[in-house]
Amino acid sequence: MSSTFENLHVGIQLTESCDLACRHCCTTSSPKVTTTLDREYVRDILRQAADIDPHAEVVFTGGEVFYVRDLLYYAIGVVRELGLGYSINTNGSWAVDPAECREVLDTILDVRRIAFGTDDYHDPAVPKRAVGRALQEAMRSGVPAMIRYTFAAGEDFEQVYRELGLTTEEERARVEFSGIMPVGRAVRLDPTVFPVFPEREPCFAANTIMIRSTGVIYGCCGDSMYLPGKHDLRHGHVKTTPLKEVLSARESNVVLQTIRTIGPRPLAVAAGAIRDTPEDEMFSRSPCGSCHLMLQERNKDKTRAAAEEFRDRVTALRAFYYGEI
Repeated sequence: MSSTFENLHVGIQLTESCDLACRHCCTTSSPKVTTTLDREYVRDILRQAADIDPHAEVVFTGGEVFYVRDLLYYAIGVVRELGLGYSINTNGSWAVDPAECREVLDTILDVRRIAFGTDDYHDPAVPKRAVGRALQEAMRSGVPAMIRYTFAAGEDFEQVYRELGLTTEEERARVEFSGIMPVGRAVRLDPTVFPVFPEREPCFAANTIMIRSTGVIYGCCGDSMYLPGKHDLRHGHVKTTPLKEVLSARESNVVLQTIRTIGPRPLAVAAGAIRDTPEDEMFSRSPCGSCHLMLQERNKDKTRAAAEEFRDRVTALRAFYYGEI
């Protein structure tokens, strides 16, 4: 199949190190975690991406990418050299200081998008109002920016806008809300904080090839990156597996294609991967939680068999959602 509009999307986790260690984090990032991608791997990945698609888009994420600022700026330099587009995910801790915020934004005027992550868990270290001001400064500077707000069940979105200090429709339109999911450190939270996601919804995160800071390649930016062992969303290592080979394998990976069209939860249900336990019910509320269940070794064969049953629908939906014919 070929897509009529989709460019290659590659996510690169430059580091798992972070200046924060939030309780709701979907990773295990903290100042104590030092795993960082080697520069030679960064350059090699970007070169491969450019060879496959000169219009490829790369997103740099962490951990916290500005915690390894030299590596981030090195990677941006390679992207510029190759003529690729890039985006950045950040917790915005550097933007608390208005002068530093302006300095950073001035260095990334060509960014396709910078996404600031915030919520009640980030707020004690990086106040929401500081993130709101960073968004406003980015908008004034002409830097494409947005806020990704991670909400708990029952949270008041109008109150969130007020805490961010966003008053105009244009500013508020730059906020994307997504619920806390029971993955990573968040599994230790009270289960009542996890909202219920729509049951039938494609997971667009599965459109991005993710390279973890360990060099391992995954099929999305979610819980697949932290599940132990081999599974259907683990594609190899940058040292031994070319991106072209990854793309070819993804094309025929019926589990991944079902996730990005029909969605993780319907597949988990069809596979019988959700047991009648409070823990499984908690996981099944979200896309990442559903993947957590069905990618387990005990459910691997059942998940593949269920995905095969969806094959015809998946083919039709790939054409509908992505123009892949």
